Amino acid sequence: MKRASLFALIAALTVLPRTARSEDPRPALPAVWESEMADCDIGALAAGDWAEYELAGPMWIAPAAGKKPSRRLACVAADEEGVWVEVTHRNVSPATEGLVLALRVRRADRKVTRAVWAKPGEAGTEAEVKPGAPGEGVPPPGGPPKVTGTGTAAKEKLKAGTTALDCEKVELETVIETSCCEIRTRTTTWVSEKVPFVPWVDDPPRVSGIPAQIEWKSKPAVKGGLVKRSVFRENQTTTVTLVRWGRDAKGAVKLPPR
Repeated sequence: MKRASLFALIAALTVLPRTARSEDPRPALPAVWESEMADCDIGALAAGDWAEYELAGPMWIAPAAGKKPSRRLACVAADEEGVWVEVTHRNVSPATEGLVLALRVRRADRKVTRAVWAKPGEAGTEAEVKPGAPGEGVPPPGGPPKVTGTGTAAKEKLKAGTTALDCEKVELETVIETSCCEIRTRTTTWVSEKVPFVPWVDDPPRVSGIPAQIEWKSKPAVKGGLVKRSVFRENQTTTVTLVRWGRDAKGAVKLPPR
């Protein structure tokens, strides 16, 4: 049965060669991969869709009290072949603060074909799009890991900001078996049909990018946007929480000509 895959696209920050002047104090920009939007159902997007999330966990450290890391996704243009999605991180990295990443994504395969870093209101600079995904093609020692687990799905109301949403709650308890150890993960995901940016779903579902053999006690049935995801692994919890959303997004940067 299909299940929303881990929204691994949330804040995968690596390194891109810097094009700014040597005296510019801004750190190097993250690399842009063609898989940046692979976990999003691009076919379901329409121009104007947007969603903003708060990010919490060991990989997202608030720079100061009261400044919560966040990520905003906005579909600012769409046609039959693809969409332009603007990604804005706040309080995540000095490299991306005050910048918008505009991504051209094909509907057919969800791959990024063009990328532009820009300040709001400006045209910005087109960036290289790297093929594949970070770490792709590197064989794990001892052979590929095996993932097994159990899953349940049930209806539950959950607040996003001040709005209570009818959601489907999906809980997964999984074990990743490698040549050296076992990694146990508990993933809880809430989705709602009222929210845009529907996660792409895989069959079988994937855990850390690995196809998982899941025994479902009750199967997911709702195709909706992410309201919240909580992942507990190795005594650490990472959460992505919807705070606001809408269907009226306007472009923040000047998109390049086709």
